[in-house]
Amino acid sequence: MEFKKFCEEHSRMCKHYSINHDEKNCPLRSIAVYCSYCQFACMKDPDMAENIVVKWKSEHPRQTMFSVVKEKFPSIALNEKGVPEVCPQHLCDAWLNSENDGCVLISGSKYAPDCVACWNRPVPDDEE
Repeated sequence: MEFKKFCEEHSRMCKHYSINHDEKNCPLRSIAVYCSYCQFACMKDPDMAENIVVKWKSEHPRQTMFSVVKEKFPSIALNEKGVPEVCPQHLCDAWLNSENDGCVLISGSKYAPDCVACWNRPVPDDEE
């Protein structure tokens, strides 16, 4: 795992346990007694820290716009590409309308016309 990705996933993992007030169950506690020692422990044994974060990531995949909609509307009709026919832009304008992220037909995004890639974008962390 490259360093930038490790940092992103480590941060997501820490946020998960702190939001749920469940720091004592953080898998990194096996190498860091307290959360405040976590970064030091990660530097001291980076291979072990990476293995722990990779395992946690595989057990806690990021939610996507598609997974959220499918969870809330399990019988939603899907098109031939396996995604809802409706554009996510119309469902969640505030989320998708940030700079360079909306539909290419609206703002020049890198995602459209690939609706599958757009539907499979990760939901921002504050919405998970």
